[in-house]
Formats: sequence, structure tokens, C-alpha cells
Amino acid sequence: MGACHFVTRIRFSVVAVLALLAACSSAPTPEASRQPPPPQQAAAPVSRRPFPPEAGRLRIEGRVFFDADNKVWRWRGASQFLLFARYLNGEDISPQLDWLVDRGFNVLRLFGEVPGGFHPEDYGITNYERPFERPDFDARLHAFFELLAGRGLRCEYTVLTYADATEIMRAHVQRVFDIAASHWNVFVEVANEPENNQIDPVTVMQGVNRRGVLSAYGLDPARASRGAWNAVRVLDYGTTHDLQRDIEHSAYNTKDAMDMQSAFGVPFVNDEPIGAIDPGHPHFAQSRGEIWGHIGGGGVRTVNRDVFISAAAIAYLYSAGYTYHFQDGLEGRVPKPTEVVQDGVGTALRDVAIFLPNDTQLGMPIEPAVGADRAYGVAQGDRAWVVVVPTPLPAWVPAPVGPWRLDAAGPTPYIFRLASTK
Repeated sequence: MGACHFVTRIRFSVVAVLALLAACSSAPTPEASRQPPPPQQAAAPVSRRPFPPEAGRLRIEGRVFFDADNKVWRWRGASQFLLFARYLNGEDISPQLDWLVDRGFNVLRLFGEVPGGFHPEDYGITNYERPFERPDFDARLHAFFELLAGRGLRCEYTVLTYADATEIMRAHVQRVFDIAASHWNVFVEVANEPENNQIDPVTVMQGVNRRGVLSAYGLDPARASRGAWNAVRVLDYGTTHDLQRDIEHSAYNTKDAMDMQSAFGVPFVNDEPIGAIDPGHPHFAQSRGEIWGHIGGGGVRTVNRDVFISAAAIAYLYSAGYTYHFQDGLEGRVPKPTEVVQDGVGTALRDVAIFLPNDTQLGMPIEPAVGADRAYGVAQGDRAWVVVVPTPLPAWVPAPVGPWRLDAAGPTPYIFRLASTK
């Protein structure tokens, strides 16, 4: 078990407290949540490629990923469940890769199979329940991994998504490890939500040679009480999903990954938060407020951009990273020009990742005292980065007192950097 985090507090002026309390009783409308930042919140300039291309194998030391240059590495993921399925079917996936690179993502989360209950036919995929039976599977998966590497992208290949005979699942998993071993850019997640899908990944993995590939079972401590976390098994890193998936909790429950890292001593990734969607999707309907649900049951989406920005920023402060979950990505697509919600969130997450340094996860967690429980931060030396949830009113400006001053505004008014006055 890892060491506990110590928490310090930063106080803000009464003016900021009153503004924040007002914000707590006035949630933003869907339209407001998708508005661009006000003029004074200057976004960092970005080039066609906002981050250097990924290259080289990663290593794990304690709760942190490090790159080949021994620098702290951050997981900036995006769901692309059916991307390999589209590649297998001969589709040109260059538009997806272009968009993902431009929005600053560095890990694509892919499914290696999907059951019939996933309804892939709704998205134009009719032959992806047992792709490992294809005679060209090995060659095509090698080529796919090489294609991603050529674009400077990593992937998390989630092998199992439904229960099958143990020997079939084990052979499938071993085959993927054998292929992945010769590629520097592959993580393997043994199973997607195995608790929910009646898969025992620990049993499946018995006798499997992971060949040095960084791996996760897919078992989620969030499905157990904290007192029972010690019974949850992990491999090189852990993954956790947003099980609440509502506007209130989804904006900040990514902080739980920090506690998981402390408990298990390995990096944790917020790998499947609530999903983004644009109104008008044929298989989703508005169920309440800013929430959309799948017409056939299962799947929760929202149009509230701020939920994703807050959740990702908090994940970046405290844990190994975050995976953007969005409906187009689940389908192996990227947003069309008319899908302004999903595209806007992708752009906003890029700007958040630019503003927050990769190594904030090494800092000291702080609890800024701003008159509400939902303010989070990390201090490093004479700097601190803060995220306020729920979103303050548009005119809200942080006014720190004591040994701190406002040093820089982030891409939104509720993400900012402080500097010590000492």
C-alpha cells in the first residue's frame, strides 16, 4: 500500500467565496456550457500537432509512467472502440487519426471484439464478434499497431468484452500479447468491465506470458467498498470507470484515482468517464436535463462540456491520466463539423492538457478553501494549479489571499494557476 497524501489548504477572499456560492445554486445551461472562453481567458496557441509524437517504450516507477527520456508521462486518451474493426474492413482511418493528433490525444482505447449486444451493426460493423478467427488477424493487427506508431500514437487494446470459454479467452489474450510484444506503443487491458461482463481476468491470465507489455486486468476498485480494495487485483497499472455518470458527480469523481494509486502503488487511469454526445443521434434520446440515454437501454451521455473539462483537469492533477469517452469514438469515428459538442470537448481537453504540466501528479494535493467543497488543487514549490467545481459564474474571478496570488488563467475561468508571494 502506498503512503497517504497530506492535504494543505489555500484560502480565498470573501468576494470569491460569495461568487462561488452563487455559482453553486446556478448551474450553466447547455448553451452556456458550450460557449467559448471569454476574451480575457486567452487559450494557448496550438500548432497542427500540439504535443510531440509519442516514441519509445514507457516504464512505470511506483505510481507514475515515465517516458524514454525519464520524464513524467501523462495518459491523454480517447475512446476509439471500433477503430480496429473499421481498419480490418478496409476503411481509411486517416481522418480519425488526423483529428486525434490535432486534439492532442496520445492513447486510443480500442476494443478487440464486441458482442452482439453492443449493436455494432448500428454503426456499420457486422463482423467483429470473433475477429481473432480471421486468417489475417495477426498480420492486420501488427500492421495496425505500426500505423499508429507511425503517427506517434499509442493504444490500449482491450482484448475481451464478453464472456467465452476460458481456454478461448486465454488463447486470444496470449495471441494479442505475442503480437503486442514487438510494438513499443501498445498497452493491453485484459477485459472491459469484467465484473459486469462475467469475465474473471485473473483466471484467464493464469499461464499467460505478458511478454513485457504494460498491462491492466480491467478490474475496477470503484465497484468495491474502500475497505474491500485490498481484494482487487492489479497488474502494471489500473483502470477505473465513472460508475455514477451524472452531471454532479462526473465532474469530480476522477479524483478517486489518486486514492487508488495510493492504495495499490501503481498508476491509475480514468479510462471511461461519462460520454459526450451531440443532440440528434438516432439511438439516443434526452432523458433529463443535459443527460441523453440509449433508447435500447444502457449508455449515458451528456452535452455539458464543463463536466469533461473539470473531470479531465482533476484527473491530470492527481492521477496518471484520463480517456475522453464520446459517442463518435465508441463508434470508431470522430466528430463531423456539425457535431460541435464532441468536437468542442476534444479541443477544450487539448487546451487543458497544454495548461497543466505533466508532472502535476507529483505535487502536493491541496484543498482550496473557497466556500465550497468542490475545489481541488496541487501545489509544486511556489506554484499551485486549481480546479473549481461546480463551474463558477462567467464573471467569477479567483481572488486568493495570504501567501498566494493569481498567476495565470487557464483555458476556462475555473482552472487557474497561483504563485506564492513568499
